[in-house]
Amino acid sequence: MKCVDNIPKLYSDSDMRQCMPIKSIISILAVLACLIFPALITCSHDSTLKKKPVSVRGVLDLRDWNFTKDGPLNLDGEWEFYWDRLIEPSDFTKRADRKDCGFISVPGLWESCKVHGADLPGNGYATYRLKIISGPDKKMKFLSIHRIFSAYTLWINGVLADKREEADKSPKTREDYIFIHSKRISSFTLHEGENVIVLHVLNNENKSGGIDRPLRLEDGHAASQRAFWKHTIGILVVGMLLFASIYNIIFYFFRKNEEAPLYFGIFCLVWAVNIYNLQIPVLSGSLSYHANPFLLDFITAIVSLPLCVMTIKSLYPDDFSMTGVRLAQALSVGCIIPLLFVEFKTADLIFRIYVILVFFFVLYFVYVTVRTVVKRRDDAILFLIGFTALYVCGVNDLLYSMWIIDTANITQYGMLVLCISTSTVISRRFSRALWTIGELSRDLAEKNIYLSKMDRLKDQFLANTSHELRTPLHGMIGLAESMIEGDAGSLTPKVRENLSLIASSGHRLANMVNDLLDMAKIQDKGLNLNLRPVDIYSLSEMVVNLSLPLVGGKPLEIINNIKPDISCVCADEDRIRQVLYNLIGNAVKFTNKGTIELSARLVFQADEDRDAGIATAVEVSVADTGIGVPDECKEEIFEAYGQVDGNNTRPYPGTGLGLAIVKQIIELHNGTIGVASGKNGGSVFFFTLPIAKEPLADTSDENFIESMSDGLSEDTIPNRPGSFSEISEGSFSGNPVFLVVDDDPVNIRILRNYFESKRCIVKTAADGISALDILDRDDSIDLVLLDIMMPVVSGCDVCRRIRLKRPPEELPVIMLTAKNMISDIDDAFEAGANDYVVKPFRLNELMARVSTMLKLRNICKSAATGITIRGRNRAYSLTFRDIIYITSSSKNIIVHTREGDIEALLLMKEIADRLPPDIFVRIHKSYIININYIYSISHVLSGRYRVRLRDDDDTELPIGAAFLESLRKKISL
Repeated sequence: MKCVDNIPKLYSDSDMRQCMPIKSIISILAVLACLIFPALITCSHDSTLKKKPVSVRGVLDLRDWNFTKDGPLNLDGEWEFYWDRLIEPSDFTKRADRKDCGFISVPGLWESCKVHGADLPGNGYATYRLKIISGPDKKMKFLSIHRIFSAYTLWINGVLADKREEADKSPKTREDYIFIHSKRISSFTLHEGENVIVLHVLNNENKSGGIDRPLRLEDGHAASQRAFWKHTIGILVVGMLLFASIYNIIFYFFRKNEEAPLYFGIFCLVWAVNIYNLQIPVLSGSLSYHANPFLLDFITAIVSLPLCVMTIKSLYPDDFSMTGVRLAQALSVGCIIPLLFVEFKTADLIFRIYVILVFFFVLYFVYVTVRTVVKRRDDAILFLIGFTALYVCGVNDLLYSMWIIDTANITQYGMLVLCISTSTVISRRFSRALWTIGELSRDLAEKNIYLSKMDRLKDQFLANTSHELRTPLHGMIGLAESMIEGDAGSLTPKVRENLSLIASSGHRLANMVNDLLDMAKIQDKGLNLNLRPVDIYSLSEMVVNLSLPLVGGKPLEIINNIKPDISCVCADEDRIRQVLYNLIGNAVKFTNKGTIELSARLVFQADEDRDAGIATAVEVSVADTGIGVPDECKEEIFEAYGQVDGNNTRPYPGTGLGLAIVKQIIELHNGTIGVASGKNGGSVFFFTLPIAKEPLADTSDENFIESMSDGLSEDTIPNRPGSFSEISEGSFSGNPVFLVVDDDPVNIRILRNYFESKRCIVKTAADGISALDILDRDDSIDLVLLDIMMPVVSGCDVCRRIRLKRPPEELPVIMLTAKNMISDIDDAFEAGANDYVVKPFRLNELMARVSTMLKLRNICKSAATGITIRGRNRAYSLTFRDIIYITSSSKNIIVHTREGDIEALLLMKEIADRLPPDIFVRIHKSYIININYIYSISHVLSGRYRVRLRDDDDTELPIGAAFLESLRKKISL
């Protein structure tokens, strides 16, 4: 048996994180609950929900209790109680000594008990006895005694285990602080069967004697391990507080006009000393018996109050009263001076009074911090978080010290949160204080001038470039549409479809060019309106018909619900057509399925006008069932060049000018425009136009149709692609397989037309994910044409993933994109691209680059020494010399090697294209052989031959008549 002194208090590790400012106190409290309550839960000593045994009439049965699995156990329940008798353990063997046996509930003081019908006095002595029935458990156990009034002697199984003063009847025995506050631990081993604990307790001066706290029995290894972690975490907290202290004090020396860092740095230092003294008592061993070893703990706790108050006053001088600072300082001085000269009992009383008075300061702290949050003071929420964390942890410790809850002391964690939050407040204030208002104003003014200049230069550049594009663009559109109408004679359906795609692409580009020009005009206030009465119904019908090709293959329907008898509006017909086309096109872009509905209604300025039927405006709405517009973006979408996602993976490309131009045009008509959420999802764009006061004139849409062909001349028509005779036909022999990856179906069709005319096999993908999926399933791809700007996964990312499995010499990748900046080209080559072609490209140039890539691939394939094929479960890397022959099996192939047979998920043609022709030869539609393994070729029947291979099985394979000539060229028969 041995007694262990000065076991550190148990602290559980809690996950405290610094929280950034949030918008409501409710959210703050929720965050604090997430921080504090896990700490309280994990601090609990009880690790099981199993029902705990209690002693009954002095007997505690622990045979079903496993301390390793079930955790520690309080020895609560009925103990044998012998009042006014101090019975030695050996005396219990005599039955006579047990004749006055009573029972008392533990924990509990004996003042509330009765013996022979009489209440017991507070002073006196008694013997406690508990019999423990234990199973076979040879592990070391710890018995913890938290508080017994006043002196006691402990025996376990007849052996003296612990002793505090002489628990005898002499008047010299008296209460001392150590019996109230010190936790004592005795170690022993439970015997199988009966174990007896005998405890002598004597009290002379305290109000009542007895066992005030539970006696806890626990596994020795677990208790030692918990004590170790508690001590380690405590030291870590001390280190963090010291770091914060040094950090803030150094901060103060750089900004001496700010006193908050100094006060808070000293505050952190004081608490670091306090927590360290709890871990490793500094004064306990050096003071006399009746001195106060908790003096340092008391002083540091008391000094922290004025330091905290002065910190708050420095941070929020307008919210914290100076009177509160003076009261805190006076209270601290008034408590510390007496503590230096009194014994523990008096010191403990003074400290308890101090704690009660501090409660009123806490209420004032809460009032001040909440007021700072309400007034939106700088980082007030951060300080509130730290203060609330400390308050919750302090309440927990108070309840734990009163044994109301069974958790642990966690004030150190609350102090750590306060330290982090307040340090963050101070740091953020200093970072903001580095710039003065004058410096910010000058810098902002200079940047505004610079940005305005750059914005004007950008608009001028876009306007000039767009203007130069209009003439050849109109020529392209007019030529394509005239051929569709039959000016060049009858056309095949495929030619007509291709020309329609050309016209559609030209119209899209024309709209973009017009948008750029219109924006430049609007910003220069040079956009003139030709106002006249406009039939909104007829105009909407025409725009809907023009917009139908935009739908493509989507399950989307455009419905025009505008009534034919709707009032005419006073507007520029061309501009309103542009507005409707942009709104419908925008709806088509962001709606994958469902409907797009156009509607219109009259707007009345007042109820009297409604009764009289006098409308002032017409409101036109375009409602879709698409993805909708987030509330935070409803203003942003009407800004020029404003896009929610403008990177390479944005799913909805565009210039970002359409809605900005629409807004400007409507406002020039003295109308309004807005967006709202639809009833069934999606969005509703609506705009108003004033009602025309004049009747509608006879107009037609001829001007609009004619405007599409204005400016056409022979010199504006681009040169037709020349013949491809200069391109080596040998590069495209063998029907190479291309993978075209582009999110624009027009670009895919153009490239398909180019290469299918060269007898190439073209496979397509509309996005990067689909392309990677095709490459994973299909090893026959010879070359990839890859667009950079695509939804979900950009072209560069796709190329990087390709290079993880296929090197450049095995699978060439050519980037096709309109991004021609040097940085874009560098990114493409860094991603692993073999070549880079800028759109729009000449067909001859593209064919030449593709031909070069195919030639290089064939050269590398001939120089290769092996091949990688994908089996059912894994990939195999094989050298050509190990492959004997290959046979086809349904849609798979079987590769016969020296080591065995491998079944691969490939077609015979796909593997044939990847084998060097100087080593392998196809002798049958189902057989490819390695010519190095040919042993002999023999004639079987008339015109029929077979080959015998040099392998372990002497394999014989038939030679197809169609392949005999190619075999003759390889070997001499």
